[in-house]
Amino acid sequence: MTIRSLKRKVYNAFANLSIRGKIVFVFVPILLSFVLIVTLIWALMTDSLQNQIIANHQLMLEIIRQEIQRETSSLILASERLMSAQAAQRYLLSDMNFDNYESLLKRIRLLFNREASSMLPSAVGVWLLKEPDDYVAAGDSRFSAPERREILEVFHERYIDTLGGRFISSPNTNFRRTGIFHYVASVHGTQPFPHPPCLLVVNLNNRFLLNIFRLYSAEPGAIRSSVYRVYDFENNLIAAYCRDKKPSESPVDIGTVGFADMDQTVQGWQVRNINGRKFLHIYQTVHNLDWKLSVHIPLDDVMAGSRIYQMVLIIAILLAFLLFLLLLRLTTRVIVSRISEMAGTMSRISSGEIERRFPVVYGDEISRLGNDFNIMLDRLQYLTINVAKLNLRQREAELAALQSQINPHFLYNTLETIRMSAIEAEADSIAEQIKTLADIFRYTVVPGGLKDLVPIRAELEHVRDYIRIQRYRFGDRHAMEIDVAPEIYELYTLRLILQPLVENAYQHGIRQMRSGGHITLHGRIDGEEVIFTISDNGRGMSEARLAELRADLSRSPLTRPSLPSIGLVNVNDRLRLAFGDKYHLKLDSHEAVGTTVSLNIPVLTTNEYFAKGRAEDDEAVE
Repeated sequence: MTIRSLKRKVYNAFANLSIRGKIVFVFVPILLSFVLIVTLIWALMTDSLQNQIIANHQLMLEIIRQEIQRETSSLILASERLMSAQAAQRYLLSDMNFDNYESLLKRIRLLFNREASSMLPSAVGVWLLKEPDDYVAAGDSRFSAPERREILEVFHERYIDTLGGRFISSPNTNFRRTGIFHYVASVHGTQPFPHPPCLLVVNLNNRFLLNIFRLYSAEPGAIRSSVYRVYDFENNLIAAYCRDKKPSESPVDIGTVGFADMDQTVQGWQVRNINGRKFLHIYQTVHNLDWKLSVHIPLDDVMAGSRIYQMVLIIAILLAFLLFLLLLRLTTRVIVSRISEMAGTMSRISSGEIERRFPVVYGDEISRLGNDFNIMLDRLQYLTINVAKLNLRQREAELAALQSQINPHFLYNTLETIRMSAIEAEADSIAEQIKTLADIFRYTVVPGGLKDLVPIRAELEHVRDYIRIQRYRFGDRHAMEIDVAPEIYELYTLRLILQPLVENAYQHGIRQMRSGGHITLHGRIDGEEVIFTISDNGRGMSEARLAELRADLSRSPLTRPSLPSIGLVNVNDRLRLAFGDKYHLKLDSHEAVGTTVSLNIPVLTTNEYFAKGRAEDDEAVE
């Protein structure tokens, strides 16, 4: 097998694939290459963004740590100044048997209430404890006596002999939920005024911590869904903040992920899986407090746009596009060239080479399309011959109608003779009836008249003639109202479209009524349309009959046998053939209520609307 024959065999195999097969063959390598490149870029982007987020938040935690150290240092200094007050020192040196002990307690409470608000703005209460039964409490009234005693007993047992102070979470669950924590400091007497160890407990609101978190979490680069937390030295949660959470929510509501399973290093980061979601956990230690700061960042919120990676992605797309162009060169010869061949065949057929056909070579969709195209051309030739025959028969029918015009002229002359005889006999009513009847025939029986355009004024006058004839027959049993805007009188429409609709309303609507029948004809212009509405209050029709008539109206006149009448269906067919989709005829009816016919036709200011079309028809037939 030669190389040339092998290439030919491969080409034929590809050409015989379906269009879908060709597309799959072309795009699968491109898709795989693109996925590989995007996956690599995504991995690089994720790693880089994660490192950037870690660096930004480590810096942010360092700034937050410094702010917390500054605030807590101020709290410690203020507490020391508060304890150096004379009233506090006298209380520490006195005992419960002291004569003015109660007075001293009041002075201390007054001192705490007055000084704490200015020296300790974050404090909600201050307790000074010598024994669980001997203490001074000032500040927030939310603490009941049993709750105070419970907390003070715990503090006295744990911290009475501890040097220095600690910021700790409250042992009371309710206080933790409200964001309250404590500064507990053991106070020891010194010479020359020694006293037993006692405890200073400052109850603090974590609002100042939340304000720090709120300030720095709004910095550029911070993730909105990040959760910031502070834990005491026993890994108890003191405060938590998240921009996506309500400020009123407590730390427990926001989350209580602790450090029990964390690497006990001073600072660092981990990727953790919490409740099925991956979080980037960055933490740092507040040294003088032995606190831990942490921030939990959802990894799925970390991804953000980056210009450098956008450029890499664009380059990857360009590379994939170049690969696509290389593969497209193969498909162009098989698909595009054959489609161009079909387009050329169509162009030659439109130029008059109606015998030309698309060559069907392969078994793919293009070949099947070409085969269907060839079948369509065969049917089109057949229909073209039939249309030519139909036009010829139409011309023959018009010629026959022209030859029969002698009868209408004879009828006009006869009616005019009778009318003159009635006038001579002073039978004015009979003369008027004969004149009206003659006008009706003269307007109706015109060579090719059903295709002519006439002024709407003439159509309305023909309707009035019809009404006069009906009044001569039935008197005032029924009423007819014509309300047509004068500005449409000189516009044009097809001959004999209004009178058949009025006659239809009379014959099928109010004719059987002994009295009270009423027909209205309204006409107006709306934009590019003239709208006529013919309504009657007659017997109407059933839903089944209405559906049947609507179906008949929607049927193409080419599929319906020619009707001798000029009723509703005939008017609809003539309008459809004349105006195409530029007209609308709508029929509504309710049994025992009446029927309404709405007719929309285009605005025509001249009677030359059909001149070009008729000339083209004549040329085609010739």
